[in-house]
Amino acid sequence: MESTKCILCNDTGWIFNKEKNSYSQCDCSKSKITIEQLAATGLGSTAIKKSFKDFEPWNPQVKKMKDTATNYCVSFSRIKEQRNNSLALLGDSGVGKTHLLVALINNFVSKKNIKVVYMSYIDAITELKQNVLNGEVYQRIIKKYKNAEILAVDDLFKNGYTESDLRIMSEIVNHRYINNLPMMFSSEYQLKELIDIDKAIGGRIKEMSQNYLYEITGVENNYRMKKSDDHK
Repeated sequence: MESTKCILCNDTGWIFNKEKNSYSQCDCSKSKITIEQLAATGLGSTAIKKSFKDFEPWNPQVKKMKDTATNYCVSFSRIKEQRNNSLALLGDSGVGKTHLLVALINNFVSKKNIKVVYMSYIDAITELKQNVLNGEVYQRIIKKYKNAEILAVDDLFKNGYTESDLRIMSEIVNHRYINNLPMMFSSEYQLKELIDIDKAIGGRIKEMSQNYLYEITGVENNYRMKKSDDHK
């Protein structure tokens, strides 16, 4: 006969307290729920494992970027209803922006029980444009991004942008701006460049993430270049 996996709850997910005559959720069930919620973010299984702990800054600029992300995480419960409730990590490729974005998602989901939707810019925009003529499907997909408790947009405008891309992103960003819904952005563009691309989108990002916006440039901050130098 196969034994149960959890001796505390007998695999029911609930523990009965005789003294209080009430049930409490078992940790094994909570862990399963957390895993399911992380899967629902849209992150891949490899990315889900990234954390703040395994992000080791290799210079002061990268450390400041990590500090910006961790400060945002710590402050979120206080600022979530405010206008400046968002975060933007902007700058060159290879500095660790996506790693920190994923670490934030993991913290919000597993420790704060906040539902986050991860939006890989290229994949999401491609999917939305493919369904733009199918109103029902398009609305179902875009509502996921418009109404998420927190939306994490990774690599905004990666590989360029079209007028169609800008219209879609404006629809998402404007909706979240109007409804004061927090966003987390990573992009290889600096803030000035984002404003030049689209004044409204760039302006919204600036206003909503003004206290948690970090821009980083320079080849010395590129982790892949650092690894190459280390092997010389």
